[in-house]
Amino acid sequence: MHIIAQDARIAGDDGKATAAAASAPKIGQPVPDSSPPHKAAHSGSASAIAARRKQRISALGRTLRWVLLDIPLLTAFCMLLSAHLLQHVYQGTIQPLVESYRRGEADDEGYYSEFDFDLTYYNRQCDAEDISTHDASDLIITKEQTGAEAANVMMEHGAVVFKNVLSEQTATDLRAYLESRNEVRDTLSWHEKFWYEIGRLALGLGAHDNPVITKALHEVGTHAEIKKTIEGILGPDPAIVEISTMTSMHGAGDQGIHTDSDYFGSSVLYARNFLHSYTMFMALQDTTSKMGATTVCPGSHHCANIDLEDVCMEDDNAFEVSTNGLTGKEHGVWQKGDAMMFNQNVWHRGAANRDKENPINRVMFIVTFISRNKQTPGDRRQQGLGTYYYQRWNHWGHTYSDLMNVDWLMTQPMITLRSWGIWKLSGAKWGITWLEHFARQLANDEDFYASYELEPFIDYLNSIGIPDFLQGTPPDDWEPFLESMTQNWINF
Repeated sequence: MHIIAQDARIAGDDGKATAAAASAPKIGQPVPDSSPPHKAAHSGSASAIAARRKQRISALGRTLRWVLLDIPLLTAFCMLLSAHLLQHVYQGTIQPLVESYRRGEADDEGYYSEFDFDLTYYNRQCDAEDISTHDASDLIITKEQTGAEAANVMMEHGAVVFKNVLSEQTATDLRAYLESRNEVRDTLSWHEKFWYEIGRLALGLGAHDNPVITKALHEVGTHAEIKKTIEGILGPDPAIVEISTMTSMHGAGDQGIHTDSDYFGSSVLYARNFLHSYTMFMALQDTTSKMGATTVCPGSHHCANIDLEDVCMEDDNAFEVSTNGLTGKEHGVWQKGDAMMFNQNVWHRGAANRDKENPINRVMFIVTFISRNKQTPGDRRQQGLGTYYYQRWNHWGHTYSDLMNVDWLMTQPMITLRSWGIWKLSGAKWGITWLEHFARQLANDEDFYASYELEPFIDYLNSIGIPDFLQGTPPDDWEPFLESMTQNWINF
């Protein structure tokens, strides 16, 4: 029994040794934590806290790097890239266009001596015998007339009238909206209020400034008589070069009779150099002669007279536009929603708005069309000189057919890409791009880019915080100013 007990002790010792061997970690395995449970938990918590602290420090470091290094470098790179791109566009695209559009100085008779070989018409001096009609009804385009017949009316008289271009509701709503803008005219931005003199106010409009403008443009774009007439005159799908409004305040006096495009800078004398342009005024209220209905001198668009006031304003050779079938100051009415479209070389004026019985403002909606210069390869004709063609910078490049789908086609980003001549939908036509318009105005000291208008532009740059060292010089000449300004941005 002593032996058995000893063997049992030995066996027990061997069992413990076997269990210990089994529980011992093998080579390469981590040694189990033999600390008490509360010490192990404390150690794990400390490790997690340290890890989180390290993550926060790392995140803070990344944020500081973005703020202090990455973002400034990225901003500087983008500014440099933009400045170089701007310089490339100005020197590579705009300057060559400017040189091709520059007309120089006209002589005392209105001719450009270096362009004598381009003359396509003689310097026609008109008199009363050249007045084409004294009846306002002769200007009305009817549904029965063909496009060729409608074009002949325009060719003969220099002006036509369209009935019911805008619906009653559209004309009412559009007038209310435009009057609301007129009331706050002193607070409007520079790109909206572009012309103001005592009694008259002109505002530039965006296609989507208000839903009623979009609707009005759609109604213009779907009007059958307008389409057949302008395409009969200007060819397929003419370009749009103005969307604006003109208001003659109650109490405004007579304008002097004038043309919107100079005879020496238009197709009157230089048909191979200048495009044909036509402006359409739409009445937003019934307008009588006492309210200042536009006076038109029919047939005068063929004339190269320096002044036709004596011819037009005598013997009722010029008359107030009316669409009610009657002519004359006492009977004629330009009815609400009707439109008068005229050749920009026809003599016309805004008459005084001094109707005591109906003391309201006379408000018009305006769209101007011009023949496209891309219908034939090599066509380098430009817009006529002498007028402003107001249109938002991102509305250029569009054509008449775009008005049918103005609700979606003239929206961002398509509208800006089209304006800059970058991209258009397949099947669409190019109108006059903003770069073409800008270069033409700049080359000939025209409205918006005349020398005297550089100072307001500099004031605008100052108002948005552009420092003097990033602006150009001199402050009275656009071309060197813009060139030096782009170089200053690159140097910066």
